[in-house]
Amino acid sequence: MNRMAGYSVPVDIEAVSASLDSTRLMRLALNVLWNGLDELPGETATESVADALASVHDRINEAESVGLRIFGQAE
Repeated sequence: MNRMAGYSVPVDIEAVSASLDSTRLMRLALNVLWNGLDELPGETATESVADALASVHDRINEAESVGLRIFGQAE
């Protein structure tokens, strides 16, 4: 890093990471389900399954956004 003045502000990475801890496992599990969806035989991977996974994805995004707004603010 250089010593020239910049336009950024310090961010507490630990606080940002901590704010995502509650959703980290859910996000990993969702990724596994999405990746495995293509492996399901025939009609098993229906549109309703994809819609349900998309709904879970949206809820995880909401929870992460709330956590980042609360804990991820620049100091």
